[in-house]
Amino acid sequence: MFGFGKKYKEQADKIGFALHEQILGALQENEKLAGVKMQSPFFVGYISYFVSTGFIAQGVPSEQLDKYLKYICDGVLPGRLWEIYSSQLKAVEQVQVLGGEPLEDFEKGGDVGMWDGFNLITWDESASRANLKSYLLGQELDYLEPKV
Repeated sequence: MFGFGKKYKEQADKIGFALHEQILGALQENEKLAGVKMQSPFFVGYISYFVSTGFIAQGVPSEQLDKYLKYICDGVLPGRLWEIYSSQLKAVEQVQVLGGEPLEDFEKGGDVGMWDGFNLITWDESASRANLKSYLLGQELDYLEPKV
């Protein structure tokens, strides 16, 4: 791909592997429920923040996110995840423009994705890295909610 460097490919692959494991695992357990939940603001919030904080946790500059996001999505579910992510992101942006209010479900997905992204490379085995799978299967989430 023209203009696409491989400087942070290893870090992007680590993020992609973690997403693939969660999404594929959820689809294998309950494809119908997971498929429905992938069409939500929570899902796009989680992906956005998981990828960005996953990069930050690995020391990758945040401006690299846009270069690698489609690459990661195409590696997780070729032809499907990028389409789902980008269409849901557009819907979230339209709601925010029209209503002026951020979507609570998107924000919660972002908080949970940020938690898992920062825990991507931690040595603490008790730290969750699998909240997306839990969400897709309708299970309880394991993260610390931010204090307001």
